[in-house]
Formats: sequence, structure tokens, C-alpha cells
Amino acid sequence: MPKGFSLHIGLNQVDQNHYGGLADLKSAIRDAEAMLDFANRFGYEHSESLHNEQSMNDPELAEQLIESEELEDELLDEILNEDDDTTEAQPTPTI
Repeated sequence: MPKGFSLHIGLNQVDQNHYGGLADLKSAIRDAEAMLDFANRFGYEHSESLHNEQSMNDPELAEQLIESEELEDELLDEILNEDDDTTEAQPTPTI
């Protein structure tokens, strides 16, 4: 089972003051939900999809992002260590 978290943010509306006239999007939320479904089907430990205002005002979002970075570091270390364990020394070619 994959180890990991997936966070999908769909913003159909953005802050017009910040993005200066950017038109509302039509499918960002739908795309985020599709990616959430994908992550769930592949067995991610924790998956979440946040939309519009919810994604900008969720007090737990920063903590989740920090935890996901820590998990990423752990997984990278695990992958690197697996490669060290399974790689056999290659003979030096003679010329």
C-alpha cells in the first residue's frame, strides 16, 4: 500500500484584488475531486480535497502540509536505503 498524503485544492474563484481580473475557472473543483478519487483508488493513507473558501480558511492546512513534507523526507530516505541494500557491487570493467 502506498504511503503518502494527497491534498487537492480546487479554486474556481480567486481573490480579484490579488489576481487582477482573472476570470472564474470552470473545472478546478472538478479536477481536484477527480485527483482525490484517483488517490483513494490507489490507497493513499490520507487524502483530502479543499475547495474555494475552504482551502483558504482551513487552520489545519498548514499543519497538514508540514506533515506531508516530513513524510516525503522519510519516504525518500527509505527509498534511498532500499537502493543501497539491493544494489550489488558491479565489477570494474577492464580495458
